[in-house]
Amino acid sequence: MGDINQINDVAAANINQVNDVAKANISEINDQGVPASGATNWVVAGDDGHVFWCGADPTGTWTEYDNWQGDGTPRAYDIAAGKDANGNIIYVMSRDSINGELQVSGSNVESSHFWTKVTIAGSGDQDQYRIIWCDDGSTSGVWLAVGRQANPSNDQNNPRSGVQRSTDGGANWTNIALSGLTDHDTSKGIQALCFGNGVAMMAQEDRIYTSTDYGANWSVSTPFANDNPPTAARCLVYTNNTFVLICGRLGELRIRSCADSDLTDWSGESTANTSTRNPGNTFEDTVNCTAANGRVAHVTTNDDYVSYFDVNGKTISNINVVDLPMNAQRRAEDIETDGVSWLISSRLGDIWRSTDNAESWTKIKTDAGGNADHGQAICSNVLLPL
Repeated sequence: MGDINQINDVAAANINQVNDVAKANISEINDQGVPASGATNWVVAGDDGHVFWCGADPTGTWTEYDNWQGDGTPRAYDIAAGKDANGNIIYVMSRDSINGELQVSGSNVESSHFWTKVTIAGSGDQDQYRIIWCDDGSTSGVWLAVGRQANPSNDQNNPRSGVQRSTDGGANWTNIALSGLTDHDTSKGIQALCFGNGVAMMAQEDRIYTSTDYGANWSVSTPFANDNPPTAARCLVYTNNTFVLICGRLGELRIRSCADSDLTDWSGESTANTSTRNPGNTFEDTVNCTAANGRVAHVTTNDDYVSYFDVNGKTISNINVVDLPMNAQRRAEDIETDGVSWLISSRLGDIWRSTDNAESWTKIKTDAGGNADHGQAICSNVLLPL
């Protein structure tokens, strides 16, 4: 029996319900199976230079391999799905390394263990904390990566600050300088970056950077300039025609949002939940978030709480928190959704799953990779945003 790929030209991954019945509760329509997940594979960037992956069913078999040759055994920062120059789905991940800060997969991440290293131009440690893929209508789309910032070299061919950008499917990357933007802080890394409705957005402290040409040029605004102390931007996500910023201020995680129709008009702050942890070390412990269909969920690395809420423009509602029974050595690292399943990758390779929009969670795998490597970043092959 085959599977349904779409209904009335709507892709299966984007179908939430049929006749008021949630997709997760539908097993078949007219004898045709409904895929249990929007993704056909999930990939985890582990530490020690490892990768582990599974097929559409994350409760099934996970396979681990080493995709790093030499130069130590680096940790991972982020991983994202997008396209190569031929339009095939690939993955780009970032590593904590001065030689090969980015790695680009082949078109079959399952059978090929070889990932191409990309060493970012310039000397020193240029870690990339966030990676996104932007759909600009071209075959390959546009890849963007951002992270550690430092004063640019006088030699423009030896950049040390800005955004890394690729327009050929991750094969080649160009530095987009930010040094000309007002009050850009080269002493602080950037960890908040997302894409939605033709706009790339990132945040550093109380500054919001936007690009309407897929990262080629950027403008900056300071909608939270009166915060005292200033906002510390932790992560950005886009869903339901809404940009959402999760930030740290006064020891807590706070939430702001804006409709994509007016990027200057943000909501006031909502407190995520007093149980959620606002990390002090912004280079190692990060806040990671994911979203689909107006629901946002986020975790802090080395924590065991998931906070979720709903957004619609400037309206933030239904803020809740879930305390997961995680072992102290197996706490959360990253979170992702394909619109159906929500997965958390954890330390020592544990995988947690929610099928009710992040409201309840079950540990579905212990040591998914097999070598007790931490699952430091996770994504599926469903392209964002959702």
